[in-house]
Amino acid sequence: MFSVIIFIIAATFFASFLKEYYMPIYLYSFLFCLAVTVLFHHVLFKKIDEKKSSFANKYMLLTTVKLLIYLFFVAAYLYFVKINVIWFVIMFLFLYASFSIFEVLTVLSILKKKQDRQRK
Repeated sequence: MFSVIIFIIAATFFASFLKEYYMPIYLYSFLFCLAVTVLFHHVLFKKIDEKKSSFANKYMLLTTVKLLIYLFFVAAYLYFVKINVIWFVIMFLFLYASFSIFEVLTVLSILKKKQDRQRK
């Protein structure tokens, strides 16, 4: 549901007052961020039942790997395409921040539910 909201907001902005700045790479960047987030959520939620220290280490490792994947994607675009790089970076930072906030809130919510179940 979160990704649908982000997509609708972006489509609305690019259909109206940001129309002149739209590039097809934006859709691919959105799909790329969505795919990476879904993949890492899948791996992360398999590890959520482990000990807290083990989960924290795996979460940090996954976050580092995800950040490196994102950096590689942005660097490849900047190296090969070199068109509207400032707008691309701004858009990608918006996507990265949005998906990162969503991920942190989701993980915290699930950890809180897990902790509440263990208390009962």
